[in-house]
Amino acid sequence: MNTQLDGRTALVTGSTGGIGVGIARAVAAAGAQVDVLVNNAAQLIEPAVTPEVPASLIASALAVNVAAPFLFTGVLVPAMVERGWGAVVNIGSINGVVGMARSALYSATKAALHSLTLSWSAEFAAAGVRVNPVAPGPTATSLNLEREQLLAPIMARIPSGRMSTVDDIGAAVVFLASDPARNIHGATLSVDGGYTAV
Repeated sequence: MNTQLDGRTALVTGSTGGIGVGIARAVAAAGAQVDVLVNNAAQLIEPAVTPEVPASLIASALAVNVAAPFLFTGVLVPAMVERGWGAVVNIGSINGVVGMARSALYSATKAALHSLTLSWSAEFAAAGVRVNPVAPGPTATSLNLEREQLLAPIMARIPSGRMSTVDDIGAAVVFLASDPARNIHGATLSVDGGYTAV
C-alpha cells in the first residue's frame, strides 16, 4: 500500500472513530488495488413519525448511511483515478427517490447517497471512474420476509407483483461494475418490479 493511501486511511481513522477503523481494515484487507467499490452497508430504520425519531438515531443513521460511503469513496477512489479505471456502485433505495410516510430519516440518508452519486459522477467521470446507484425496492431478505405485513402497501403498488431477490440486486451491481456498462455514469438502476415507473 502506498504512502499516500496510508496517509488518507490514517486521516480517516483519526477523524471518525469506529467508521474510520472499519475503513482502514477494509483497505488493508483489499490490498493495494481496489477496482470496484460497492457502498452497501446501511442502518435500517424502523418506520416512525418524524417527531418520534430520537436524535441519537439521526446521528447514527447519517454516520452509517452517508458518512461511511463518503469516506470509503474518498479513501479508495483516488487510486482508481490514478489508474484511469474503476467503478463505484452505491446501494440506494426507492426511498431515496420517492416520498414515503414514516420513513423520513431513512429516505433522507438514501436521497443523500443518490445525490453523492451524481456529484461523484461529475467529479470522477473524466478520469475513467464510473459511479452509479442501484435502487432496490422491497427485497426478499430474511428481515423483510418477517415484515411482509409492513411492506404490504408497497407490494400492492408493484406492477410485477413480486419482491426482488438478493440475486436480482447482485446482478444489477455486477452489471454496473462490468465493462459493458463502461459509459454509464450517474444512472440509477431501479430494481423494484416497476414501483417507481408508475
